[in-house]
Amino acid sequence: LLEDPTQQLGITQVSSAAYDRQFVPSATTIPDFGHTDSAWWARFQLQTAQTQAGYLVLERVIGGQTNAFIQSPNGIQ
Repeated sequence: LLEDPTQQLGITQVSSAAYDRQFVPSATTIPDFGHTDSAWWARFQLQTAQTQAGYLVLERVIGGQTNAFIQSPNGIQ
């Protein structure tokens, strides 16, 4: 996880090697950020041999917005 209290970082910045060490593992299985004005970034890898669709469930997202990005050989989408 990476906290962005300024809400100014973009996907190009946080996906760069310069930010690799700034991400820290979550201290809990299900992170709960409470009420915050910060933007939060999460990185994770999915490894599966399944061909069926998968889902990312975000519960209790209050206000603001949630974006998801996928990094592939063709770049970030």
